[in-house]
Amino acid sequence: MKKRYSAIFLALTLVLCLTLAAPAFAETKTMVLKIGDPKFTVGNAAQEVDPGRGTKPVIVKGRTLVPIRAIVETMGGTVEWAAAEQKVTVKVLDKTVELWIGKTATIVNGASKNTDVAPQIINGRTMLPARFVAENLGATVGWDPATQSIPITFDRPTDFALIAKAADKALNAETFAATINPETLYDAIKKGDKSYFLLSIQSREDYAKGHVPGAINIPFKEIAKKENLAKLPKDKKIVVICYTGHTASYTAMFLNQLGYNATVLKYGTEGWNDKTAGMGTVALYPGSKGYEVETTPVAATTNELPATKTSTSSVDDIIINATDAFLNSGKAATISPEALYDAIKKGDKNYFLLSIQSAEDYAKGHVPGAINIPFKAIAKEENLKKLPKDKKIVVICYTGHTASYTAMLLNQLGYDATVLKYGTAGWNDKTAGLGTVKPYPGSKGYEVNTSNDFAVIAAAADKFLNAANFVATVNPEDVKANPNKYFLLSIQSAEDYAKGHVPGAINIPFKQIAKKENLAKLPKNKKIVVICYTGHTASYTAMFLNQLGYDATVLKFGTMGWNDKTAGMGAVKPYAGSKGYEVETKAVAATVNELPKVITGYEAQEDIIIAATNAFLNSGKPATINPEDVKADPSKYFLLSIQSPEDYAKGHVPGAINIGFKAIAKEENLKKLPKDKKIVVICYTGHTASYTAMLLNQLGYDATVLKFGTMGWNDKTAGMGAVKPYAGSKGYEVKQGVNP
Repeated sequence: MKKRYSAIFLALTLVLCLTLAAPAFAETKTMVLKIGDPKFTVGNAAQEVDPGRGTKPVIVKGRTLVPIRAIVETMGGTVEWAAAEQKVTVKVLDKTVELWIGKTATIVNGASKNTDVAPQIINGRTMLPARFVAENLGATVGWDPATQSIPITFDRPTDFALIAKAADKALNAETFAATINPETLYDAIKKGDKSYFLLSIQSREDYAKGHVPGAINIPFKEIAKKENLAKLPKDKKIVVICYTGHTASYTAMFLNQLGYNATVLKYGTEGWNDKTAGMGTVALYPGSKGYEVETTPVAATTNELPATKTSTSSVDDIIINATDAFLNSGKAATISPEALYDAIKKGDKNYFLLSIQSAEDYAKGHVPGAINIPFKAIAKEENLKKLPKDKKIVVICYTGHTASYTAMLLNQLGYDATVLKYGTAGWNDKTAGLGTVKPYPGSKGYEVNTSNDFAVIAAAADKFLNAANFVATVNPEDVKANPNKYFLLSIQSAEDYAKGHVPGAINIPFKQIAKKENLAKLPKNKKIVVICYTGHTASYTAMFLNQLGYDATVLKFGTMGWNDKTAGMGAVKPYAGSKGYEVETKAVAATVNELPKVITGYEAQEDIIIAATNAFLNSGKPATINPEDVKADPSKYFLLSIQSPEDYAKGHVPGAINIGFKAIAKEENLKKLPKDKKIVVICYTGHTASYTAMLLNQLGYDATVLKFGTMGWNDKTAGMGAVKPYAGSKGYEVKQGVNP
């Protein structure tokens, strides 16, 4: 009997241990539904199957149909409904099930599958086959005929497990290589090899001073932003470049977890060319310190794993959020050998040393006190349990590269990890086992790129401004007479567009126009008429679109010229008449200034222009300034008239220099503008001034537009009224509703 009780106790203890250990890598969710019952249980708690509606599971053709949302959300997933297609998309982590009402054909993770019974709408509620959906999401589904109950069990991997699994998969992939030598990359580039994509994570300032030719720039702490990840290809080998290889390795771990194919330029810019400004911002490898090493292995203890929670359901989002949290935590990426050595000598117990050398090299020599987990085994659960949650983990490899891959993972998982700078090469590279990887051999002195995007942006503007087919505006009458000739683009706010817009116009709000997914909605084979409220922001937009090769113009005076009486059309106060302020006829001389430097981090012209435009659109700078504000304190501003020279001579806003509109993008004219003062651009109605202000803001100037131009300042003076001023709304019909 005693033995029996001992066996039972042992079994219970084992179950209890397994139960306590499980949450680190999986959390079990158990749900029980019952036919005809509007409630189901999750563990011991009851909740409604269809909250607030009383919907009950039903049997149709021998299969249970349920409103699935509450079940899927309990599993940590999402449900999306597309009314137009009568389609339901269910997602849990990396699994997706797509179903259509009335159809047995489905798509599960991209592959076609059939259900026994089609989804249906019953009493206005969407009902899906419970077993089919749950099992294809990874759950186990049972059936108890006696109680007509359906138990559903789902072992959801924890965020910790998902992050670790993604790292383990990346580290052990056949294609994985932690670093690439400068020589290999240089030779490939010289031979025209297009299989590499170069990513510099230098600061913007350092990138502008010098970077590896062809590299785009995303600063290290911004790498986990989705808009930045969208700039990276999944069909090329990404070579990440920092200063020494450390933060690039942090970055490469993250990118590989997301399914990119990323490696690191070994020793970063210091290995490429450390003599050029911007390339050598971080101090170079100073040589080995020659500190003592040991050969006796250090035993590891077993610890509890951290609880990592990111509050999101997508695997990619879990990794992105965990990475972003680390990047913004203020934690240091590296610790110098000196700082670590001094701390150890002083008896500091706050550090936990982790060597990721091979087992063979660790046995030959390692930093005293370090336990050993080889690099490619670091993401295994049994190894992660050897690490403490309450100490600073110092990861040690040979040069700092693979340790940085490791530290990224550990920080994502909730540990506090950093890297021994330059690894064993910085500690003691003379001892057997420590010098397996050749330490820093010195810079190669390869050429770097210090190009300025200013010229690219200006040239794109100059090209279209002087094209034979360029027209800055189109009259409302012309659009009304022949609407099919044009592609109409409203840049009103979504709310105002819904209240009233020019019939046939699609809607992309002004500040969203430079997003690639929105640009994809526009044709290159039709004239685009951009429509805002008064013509100002539409002209900013048209400048940008024309630079990209679209054929764009502006609806003159915007919605106030079309119909300013309808709700939504008159959200911006229309033209209220001229102020009648004084003008002058004397020319104002211009001085010569230094041009701004524009560095976007891109090579392609289109990407450069889009990046510069997005920077302006998100800057918070106002598109226009009222005549009253300029009149009140003209010395605050630099006034730029883009009237024709003839009209400028007849009359212009006092103090304004003159550069004709179509000559604004010439280098000699741009040098007449200051970098340190707000430029107010002045045309006749505000339209061409807005084209100009977009260009100037892209180029790094601080520019705005005199609202309604000279017609708002003084339209009675010769030269000021060369363009016919606003004559009132046409009162044309408008359309209400959301984006088609």
